[in-house]
Amino acid sequence: MKGQAAIDSSLARIRSARVDGIGLVVGRRSGPGEGWFSVEELLSEASAPATLLAMVRGIREIPADHIRGEWMFESYARAVADLGAAMIVAERRLPDLAAENLLMASTGGLIAGTAVIGQATLVLESDPAIGEAGLTPVARWQDLADAFHSGFSELLEPMVAWMVRHSLRQEKTLWNAAADRLAQSLLWCGTAFGQE
Repeated sequence: MKGQAAIDSSLARIRSARVDGIGLVVGRRSGPGEGWFSVEELLSEASAPATLLAMVRGIREIPADHIRGEWMFESYARAVADLGAAMIVAERRLPDLAAENLLMASTGGLIAGTAVIGQATLVLESDPAIGEAGLTPVARWQDLADAFHSGFSELLEPMVAWMVRHSLRQEKTLWNAAADRLAQSLLWCGTAFGQE
């Protein structure tokens, strides 16, 4: 589509990918509303994670808080991983992963979708969209990976701290779970975009 921002074309390609019938809910929105909430608010307000946690349910009964907390945390980690990994693997691009630029939607307290607000995106110097507003060139694929690692960690640190403070899980357990979700995301993306 003529005039479509680079990030929008990337997100559209990612949304259309399927592996075993499973796709990612990613997009770009102007702000919170219609079921979407700000990640900045989620991470800055003491009650926001508790609100999500209270919505998590089991199939037959409500599991213990530490189980529900783990499910909530893992869905959050996977949502962040899916957005960043899919953009890098499919497009060799990375959106701004600052909390104030991200929105999420939840279903039953688990994260079901991720969206970005702005156009700010890191791209390789060879990207055909270079020169477009909001794009910042980097020299190497590794620069994208390093920025993703930093953004992923910064987005998870406040949630890890909240979980530990509320005695839901130990810090090491949470970071191991986040690493597992990241690995799962990379495997899914590799298969979805022929980059196994």
